[in-house]
Amino acid sequence: MTSINISKYAFQFLKDDAIAFVETEPKLVLDRIIRELLDYRTAKSSSNTEHLFGANDEISLTETKPVYVEIEGKPSLRPRLYWNYILADVINAASSKGLKIVDLDNLLQIKILQTTTQQKSIYLIESLGISFQGLDAERAYQNIRTLSIRFGININIGIKWYQKEKAQYPGQTAKISLP
Repeated sequence: MTSINISKYAFQFLKDDAIAFVETEPKLVLDRIIRELLDYRTAKSSSNTEHLFGANDEISLTETKPVYVEIEGKPSLRPRLYWNYILADVINAASSKGLKIVDLDNLLQIKILQTTTQQKSIYLIESLGISFQGLDAERAYQNIRTLSIRFGININIGIKWYQKEKAQYPGQTAKISLP
């Protein structure tokens, strides 16, 4: 094994990005980050993308993981991409285009909570001072799609299906372009 020196900043990033109780060493975090970067590059390259979906296409997101997200042409800055984080970012984008917090219950299939702290399965939208109960990938995507269409938010999401029996296209990649 090769040793390297890293800055305190880099080490702190690895600690902050580690998956609790799973990645117990910096090398495990680095290995995951490298895998995610390779997945991102594969999915981002249109020549390697195996499927393209639009707002009106049927898609099963069971056993998927987002590998990149662009909202209004800007890539996500989150260290890890999950469907609920994407939804939180799209709610934020919709609020800048006129979405009112009071309309969330009628427009979306989410449960707004009166907490402003991040907890397990609770997703905070700090800029709006609200949180919501986490959703499965399918329901999170339906809400993302609804907001994209209603508020004209351009969203590109690269996904990869896990190599699992319930996946629509096991091991393959896709690009979803909304609206």
